[in-house]
Amino acid sequence: MKKNLLIATMTLFGFGAFAQGTLQLSTPKPTAKPAISFNKESKSASMRTMTCGNDTTFYSYLKEETQGTSTYWLYNVDPTITEWSQTFLNTGTLTVHGISFLGGVQDAVNPAQTVTATVVLYNVDALNVPTTPIATQTILLNTTIGISTAMFASAQTVTGNYAVAIVNTTTTDTIAILTNNATVTTYTETLSHINAPTFGGWFEISALAAPDAPEAIIAPVLSYPINTNYTMSPSATTMCLGTALTFTNTTTQTAILNNRMYNYGAYNAFWNTVPDSIYVWDMGDGSPLQWNTNAAYTYPASGLDTVTLYTLGGLFTSCLDTKATFLNITPNAVASFTENSTASPLIAFTSTSTDAVTYAWDFGDGSPVDNTANPSHTFSPGTWTVTLTVTSAGGCNTSTSTSVVTVISTGITNATMGVFNVYPNPSNSGLFTLDMFAVTKANIEVYNMIGELVYSTAVASSTTSLDLSRLGAGVYSMKVISNDKNIVKQIVITK
Repeated sequence: MKKNLLIATMTLFGFGAFAQGTLQLSTPKPTAKPAISFNKESKSASMRTMTCGNDTTFYSYLKEETQGTSTYWLYNVDPTITEWSQTFLNTGTLTVHGISFLGGVQDAVNPAQTVTATVVLYNVDALNVPTTPIATQTILLNTTIGISTAMFASAQTVTGNYAVAIVNTTTTDTIAILTNNATVTTYTETLSHINAPTFGGWFEISALAAPDAPEAIIAPVLSYPINTNYTMSPSATTMCLGTALTFTNTTTQTAILNNRMYNYGAYNAFWNTVPDSIYVWDMGDGSPLQWNTNAAYTYPASGLDTVTLYTLGGLFTSCLDTKATFLNITPNAVASFTENSTASPLIAFTSTSTDAVTYAWDFGDGSPVDNTANPSHTFSPGTWTVTLTVTSAGGCNTSTSTSVVTVISTGITNATMGVFNVYPNPSNSGLFTLDMFAVTKANIEVYNMIGELVYSTAVASSTTSLDLSRLGAGVYSMKVISNDKNIVKQIVITK
């Protein structure tokens, strides 16, 4: 019924009957996303540009395989109908290298017959009808129905809509072209035209064959550049754990990558309403890939990571471009410390903080902040709150820890509280004289700045000499202990 309707409609326009039949192609159906192998070894820290192609974009064939019934029509291109074209939409910049055509010579009675035809790259008008030729090339056909390709002597750059056509330049032989089985109500886009000079030139095929609108399986062999790029916010590549990152895709050419005629992801999204992204984000830490134009991510662990954007190009021949950024996710600092009050009121502090690079000790007694990792500090009698503040690498986080220190005022006796003299102080030799006045028996202990006991002796006289010459230059605490009471003074060895 369809065949008769097609013939009858064509006859009304005076063109005569198209020779036609059905043909089942053995070409594998591209019904799934082209397989992409991610080669992470080829990642680059900077943007790079690649050329996607050469890709033969048999768009009309792909529509029949995925939207239709895999049924194809064989039409004549003879002296009456001299050309059959297919228009391609384009809002970017493409390089057309040649034209591929699915068909052959229709004169099957002579299997050895060959015919020289011509393929043409055309400009088109606002209605997508071919106008002026851009480039031509001869193509040799025989009676085997198959794919033939002719490459232009010089590649052509196109920046708008264009058409590709097959021309029968003979007056005695017939060329056959395959078309899909598109109909107006399904997946035709009225982009196929025939040229019948005897009857006035170009005609859009659905106007002649309604309600059917077969599309020619003829396509450009083309390439186009992909420039994969993105911005990251925050932009610094060293950041604290927990930083929320957003990635904005700035890849070009989006006009080509989003065109259903040149990109399988765009094709699948348009015809099958499958949200199949052209872009894939790999955060480099084993998390699932993000198939979106843009991405957002917060790294859950510190370490060195690489975020990579993959751009998937091509319709039949897939191509892959990448942009990678290397990131340093720094751990957050956590403050903590211990204290040693053995030589109280000289107390030694040891930081047990993790991932800290700076330290700030506030001893709570009005003294200056100490920025060493493990300081010692002499307190006056009383209760003091000590606070340690640490920062992580890059200063992107701070952490604090506090502890309450109590220094008790004790003496040898109430009468001799503070009556204890040591001289010379400072001493450049390490030799000191200790005068305890009324006390005649005591134990003497000397501690360094980190609270280590470095000297001890027992004395049985109110005045005695102490030889600390073996100790290095520095500040020390001398504790005099008698009758279970003690008093501490600071001594200095200069040397």
